[in-house]
Amino acid sequence: MEKISEKIETENEIAKKLIELIERDKHTMLLTAVQFALRDLADGQINSALLRLKIDLDKLIINKELYNFVQKLLEDRNLTGEKFKPMI
Repeated sequence: MEKISEKIETENEIAKKLIELIERDKHTMLLTAVQFALRDLADGQINSALLRLKIDLDKLIINKELYNFVQKLLEDRNLTGEKFKPMI
């Protein structure tokens, strides 16, 4: 059984990694869905942020590393019906 403190640490690590990947690319920062996703992250709503990012990233893949990270997290959390396919 996972301890609450371990889960919080993991969630914080995921949020930090997402923010880091988003901030690397100024074009990604300008996307409206990304701005909403950052707000979700600030509120501790990781799943909501991931789904918002997926919607925008599926339309316009600017940052492959961010796209692959989001896809992997969605698959790990069973939030996607598709099989994980990393961008090459």
